[in-house]
Amino acid sequence: WIPATFNTDAGNNDEYMANLGAAITSEGTYYYASRFQYLTQPVVYGGFSASGGGYWDGTNNVSGILTVTSAPPPDPEIGFANIQWPGSGTIEPAQEFNVYAQVWIENITSQTGQTTGLQSWIGYSTSDTDPSTWTDWIPATFNTDAGNNDEYMANLGAAITTEGTYYYASRFQYLSQPVVYGGFSDAGGGYWDGINNVSGILTVTPPPYPVIGFANIENPGSGTIETGQEFIVYALTWIEGITGQSSQTPGLEAWIGYSDQNTDPASWTNWISANYKGPNEGSDEFSGDIGTVIPNEGIWYYASRFKYLDQDFVYGGYSETGGGFWDGILNTSGELTVEDAIVYYPVLFTVTDATETYTNIKIKGDMTDWMAIEMNQNGSDWTTSLNMLPGTYRWGVIEDDGSPDGIWLMENDTLSVTVDDVGNITGDTSFVITWVGKEELGINCSVFPNPTLNRFRIEWNETPETIHLFLMNPFGELLRSFTPSTTEAIIDLSVYPSGTYFIILRQGDKQLIKTVLKQ
Repeated sequence: WIPATFNTDAGNNDEYMANLGAAITSEGTYYYASRFQYLTQPVVYGGFSASGGGYWDGTNNVSGILTVTSAPPPDPEIGFANIQWPGSGTIEPAQEFNVYAQVWIENITSQTGQTTGLQSWIGYSTSDTDPSTWTDWIPATFNTDAGNNDEYMANLGAAITTEGTYYYASRFQYLSQPVVYGGFSDAGGGYWDGINNVSGILTVTPPPYPVIGFANIENPGSGTIETGQEFIVYALTWIEGITGQSSQTPGLEAWIGYSDQNTDPASWTNWISANYKGPNEGSDEFSGDIGTVIPNEGIWYYASRFKYLDQDFVYGGYSETGGGFWDGILNTSGELTVEDAIVYYPVLFTVTDATETYTNIKIKGDMTDWMAIEMNQNGSDWTTSLNMLPGTYRWGVIEDDGSPDGIWLMENDTLSVTVDDVGNITGDTSFVITWVGKEELGINCSVFPNPTLNRFRIEWNETPETIHLFLMNPFGELLRSFTPSTTEAIIDLSVYPSGTYFIILRQGDKQLIKTVLKQ
């Protein structure tokens, strides 16, 4: 028995302590207990139990056991390991993805710097299984002291070059002790158990590809055909640095779609493959004939659809300014009217050249989209027959002298002809030219500023006779006529749209035509 010394008050108890080890100098197994005596009262003995102990009885409260050996005490073991962070991530193949893990060994990792004899790895697998079955492990390097833990790090991303989903965990070994595995949890992680502390998840995706930056319906924005008649729609799409090459962009597909409902094209089911036409100012141009596949008469709506690689569909719409992605507001679906049978009615136009001075008279108007059409000459009469749909049309005639617009031969405004639904023709189908517009008026004339935003000035040199001024638009419509009292005039175009306008200075049977561009 070794005298014990008072150690401390322990609640209502007195606690005593003695260094038993110092008294035992031989190897072996020893049993120990406590002994107390108060005054001259009988001695009592104390035993141990996990619930707090009590009087020694050899059953519930027993002697402690001390093993004394000549070998050194065993090395401390790893008491904690984890995946510190991150718990998940997404990268491209071989992109950097650093994984951090921590480990704790009592009284060892709390020291400054890396623990001697401690090794660390970060491992990965395509299967979410027990890490002890994995074969791919990357050595981790010491990163920092983290409280009482050592923290290690490895770039997992550099080792993974293939797309897919990967699972990762940590692995540690101290000296020659068994390997332990660390898992992740939001609460800090711990030994991997697949339930509370699990593997991290890394998603490896392909590198991003350029996306479609523009799509439209190029033309036409509308049309009218008979059932089964061809109607070709053109569309453009642009991918930065990709489209506009000498051949079709690999992986780029195009369609033209149609529906009898003016709804979002994404909901349509009728799409035909569009054919590549060629590069167009950095874009790829496609076309498709929807006229021959639309089944019946009615109003139909059409749009374009494009797909690049495995990206989402994009839809193109039409606008007069060039179109763009379909939004139903600025860029909308084209509109096609399909009729069972379109009836055209022939209309004979006759122009009589009473001046007998013109050699190349042509007709143009609403029915020709204001393109000049040849007429047949028979003496002073010029004729042509045009097949026209029911409607009202403005028209006029020119002398084609090789200039962009020719010489306008209408002394006043345009003429008008109407064709009704059964082919009855009313209005003007003939015109007599009674003045010579070909001979040029020999005066010096200037127009400035040209182009102009709104107002411009026209000036000419002195002339003994009166000059008459006429302002006309590109369609030959007379907008204004007057006789200036001086050799200059100021004309205001603010109420008219942008475009080219004609100023005719007429004196007798001679005239001079000047053009001005309104911006």
